[in-house]
Amino acid sequence: MSVILEGKNEFIDGLEGKKEAASLAARNIVTKGRLIVATKARKVFRPFPGGRVTAKSGKTYYVFIPPYQATPPTPTNRSGALSKSIIGGPVTKVGVSAWQGVVGTVLNYAGYVERGTKFMTKEPFLETGLRNSKEDIQALAEMEWEKAWTE
Repeated sequence: MSVILEGKNEFIDGLEGKKEAASLAARNIVTKGRLIVATKARKVFRPFPGGRVTAKSGKTYYVFIPPYQATPPTPTNRSGALSKSIIGGPVTKVGVSAWQGVVGTVLNYAGYVERGTKFMTKEPFLETGLRNSKEDIQALAEMEWEKAWTE
């Protein structure tokens, strides 16, 4: 059995063109995907909770309803600063047709809210936003790859 390949140079040129298209598609997926994750992470927060204000201290005490669920609680948007600070960061090339995007916040206490401490339960918003955006990113990837291979 033998295989004859004609037009080897054209085939290689065609693959090089697809390599560029694949790299562009990967960059588009990462660029748009990080914005999807950031948007979903912002939507995880629940509104400002109700609470009681004491006359002596002026502090607000929030009422939590037991029993606590086995899953971590949803973060509360008390001031809105944390949810507003969630952004899609830069996109960088990390290899051949490999791109990396960043989603995060500049607030120094965000990690404590996301992962918790020994004094507070974790309230993951980035992890939940990433999990909630899985289907949207899958649809985006399919659309971008289809567009890359049909051009």
